Amino acid sequence: YLMRLPSKLYRYNESVFVDMVEILTVLTYPMGVYDLYKAVKKKVGSLDRYIEALDCLFLLNKITLDAKAGIINVNRD
Repeated sequence: YLMRLPSKLYRYNESVFVDMVEILTVLTYPMGVYDLYKAVKKKVGSLDRYIEALDCLFLLNKITLDAKAGIINVNRD
């Protein structure tokens, strides 16, 4: 598994960073995982890219997940 970081293989606009920004732009209030995917699907593309961006945002503590409710919250710290 290779993360899409800007490099010789991926230009910046093909990297996970663009998807992360799109998710944070749309996530202005707590949303369901699927609802958020529907909102960013056209920009992010595949489900794999969506999950990869969510993973990165979670690891950077930019989002939290309420697993019981299936809700993603944004940390605006």
